[in-house]
Amino acid sequence: MILLNELELKFKHVNSISHEGKVVLVATCEDGSLWYSIKQDGFEDSYLQADPKNRTGWEKWQPLPLPGSKSDTGIILKEDQRDQSVIDKEIEDLTVEYPDGEKELLMQSRYDLDHSKAAVAQVQLISGLGHLYIFRQSAMTNSLLVDRFVLDGMTNKLVRKLEVRFKRSGQKYKPLQGKPGQKLKVDSLDFRDADNFPFYEPTKELTLIKNLQNGWFDVVLVPTNDHDVHRWHFFICESKTNQIEIISIKSSSEGLFDFQDTKKEKGIIRRKIQLQNSDKQPLKIKNGLGATKYDIQKQKDTEKGKQLLREATRIMLAVPTDKGTAAISFALSTDGTLSQIKQNDPELIDLRSNKKEILLPIRLQGGTHLK
Repeated sequence: MILLNELELKFKHVNSISHEGKVVLVATCEDGSLWYSIKQDGFEDSYLQADPKNRTGWEKWQPLPLPGSKSDTGIILKEDQRDQSVIDKEIEDLTVEYPDGEKELLMQSRYDLDHSKAAVAQVQLISGLGHLYIFRQSAMTNSLLVDRFVLDGMTNKLVRKLEVRFKRSGQKYKPLQGKPGQKLKVDSLDFRDADNFPFYEPTKELTLIKNLQNGWFDVVLVPTNDHDVHRWHFFICESKTNQIEIISIKSSSEGLFDFQDTKKEKGIIRRKIQLQNSDKQPLKIKNGLGATKYDIQKQKDTEKGKQLLREATRIMLAVPTDKGTAAISFALSTDGTLSQIKQNDPELIDLRSNKKEILLPIRLQGGTHLK
């Protein structure tokens, strides 16, 4: 329990991450609000100007700025930053129809999710692609929410990511249109509207991820062999089946999610795992699962002597069950996809081989080249 400006905060969950050389803490309170603190490196104004007797080495706890908040780092925001052009485009582009006729919206932008809409559960943090990603469970739909932040090194604060929209219409894909015969100034793209209010990126709700419980999920971001292309892996404990669901999604050029299939790879790969003991009895998941990326290294002789060199990259998944902790190690392909557990499983997508045909010079029997 922490007292902040006479406000009693009772933290239920805390997570930490190293982001751009600084340690960031994000805490979930019992009311679902999110607060954060950043470790000082000793050169910030907040550290130098503080009384040496009261220095803790950490910034004061402050609320995480989220859509629906009344202010963001002291900047007064408009009450409604809803962008109807984005909502319409997501419905058009991200709605899929299955063979049985059922439709599903894969992701939608949310502009009104303040602290009270978050579940009282631990958040997951990812530092990558120039941003700090904060994933949290929705208290309304038990889906997955993600917000991106930029670390302001001058003030040691997290700032919501700005986005570009048309200055006068306030929409990303639709400029302001004048009436017939009416003269209208050209609408231009900007980070702020005509009243100088900033445009902030909304919360992204991954609606294809359902049935979360107690914040029992983890996220891993892995690179691929393609330049600036990554892949997201979501490890989820489903509340209805008590199974592990793995959802893999390509990263987009903007650092979010690309659901479109290409000739080379799938935009979305979904798998489910039922943990069993040696008697093939199902194991019951008892707590939050954890996943992390690690490297396999071997010592090899080099020009500078013996050195540890990376041979492969893996993802380790650890799951607490009623019979102990189960661990699964997944190999990673060059396209960022995970290895299979069962061979010839029709529900899984085969990983591509790295084998390539090599065209060698044509040689005669004696080993000489043809002229």
